[in-house]
Amino acid sequence: MRTLVLATALVVCAPGYPAAQSPPPVASQSRSDTRPDEARAAAAAIQAIVQADYTNAATMLKPLVDNWTGRVSEAAAFFLATLYENGLGVPQDLPRACALYSRIEGGGGPFARLAGPLARAQFERLGPDRENECVLLINVGVNHGFAPARFMLDADNWVAVDLSSKDHTVVATVSARGEEKTSPLQAALNSGSIFLPLEHTALEWPRGSGSRRHFLEVAAWVPLLDSSWQLAWSLSEIAGKDIVSVAEGTLTTIAGNAPPSDVSVELRDLVSLDVNEAGSIEFAVLDAAEARRERVPDVTERREVQNELRNRRAADEKVNWKRRSDPDRSPTFAYTDARACGLLWLSGWSPERTESIAINADWGFLKEQGAARTFDLASLPPEIDVVVRVFDRPQRDWSACSDVTVLEQGQRQETWRAVSGMLHIELPHSTDQGTNRYRASIRIDDAEFVGPGGANSRSARPITVSAVAVPSPIQ
Repeated sequence: MRTLVLATALVVCAPGYPAAQSPPPVASQSRSDTRPDEARAAAAAIQAIVQADYTNAATMLKPLVDNWTGRVSEAAAFFLATLYENGLGVPQDLPRACALYSRIEGGGGPFARLAGPLARAQFERLGPDRENECVLLINVGVNHGFAPARFMLDADNWVAVDLSSKDHTVVATVSARGEEKTSPLQAALNSGSIFLPLEHTALEWPRGSGSRRHFLEVAAWVPLLDSSWQLAWSLSEIAGKDIVSVAEGTLTTIAGNAPPSDVSVELRDLVSLDVNEAGSIEFAVLDAAEARRERVPDVTERREVQNELRNRRAADEKVNWKRRSDPDRSPTFAYTDARACGLLWLSGWSPERTESIAINADWGFLKEQGAARTFDLASLPPEIDVVVRVFDRPQRDWSACSDVTVLEQGQRQETWRAVSGMLHIELPHSTDQGTNRYRASIRIDDAEFVGPGGANSRSARPITVSAVAVPSPIQ
């Protein structure tokens, strides 16, 4: 026990004062910008240490070092470090002592001069594994509030969530059928972050099946530069032994020097996670400024998306990316793949990736048309647009949500617009009951387009484009 260090610090802070007397204010002994209320709190804590009331001293000191990204009282940090180092009023925690000493080592006051050698001594005592823990605490803060947790999933399956000092990440270890796998979780592990308790939610899906899907939520208050805090949140699903990231974002923002306690903020007041009336699992961010609602895809849907991505990568490998073509050529009107955005925005492209078609139709307008959703391209309403673009070289990126094409320097494109033919729009329909996977399909018969300089081109066969949009809630 380093009673000599503690005694020396007390002398530095309050020279000439016996234990029975109150020490003088410590503002001049800590950083020059220490507020009067902090100085009084630090002085009261030091008096408690003088009286060997270590538990109360630690309680008073902890709030003075919570704001890890801003001002930290050198006196408060130093004395709290000595309490952690010696196990006085708090469980002995050498990595926390190490982090606190290191936090003030670069200051200019007397406690900073004392802290430097002590910080280096702690590193020597800790060893490699616990050194990592000290470094993590230096980066994040000693009062991050993260509490490891273990949740039972089924009779023989569980998930354990912890803070990895080695990788500086939040990790989840899943045990399934006797095998374990550790994966990172999305988490706001920023300097000064203060975590809320971890949340595990099990939802029966499909309803009445007895099967359950398991979700983990990690939320932490993150300090901003303008004396405000954002509540960062992430949602992940446990699928077998895997951790699948579902969503992340900000739930709310508050003003203040410190975030509210986890008791005064309930996660479910800010974000919901449940089975909706359609039988789908969805989450909803409830704060007005951040509000959104999204459905959580199931394992089958994720697998389909992954297969689609693999197929697209395989198709991309067959593309001659160095090929150059005449952008003034006529379109082929042949499209092998497509993407959908929202409900009625489709973008399709040719195998060579040198031609695209974009069909945009206003959803509200289409609903007003009733069952008649066939349109003459010679007299299209302004709510519908059909455009073909021809490029001089293959395009790697296709935007399904915008009619703006971003070209690299030196690239050329020509635009062709529909002037005749019949456009048939099949309104999006759900591909699976209770989901929001919607397939939008377009067919154009006897299509004729006009391009640069008034050139005309007619498609010898129907043009078809179809794609699934996920997510895409019906309005």
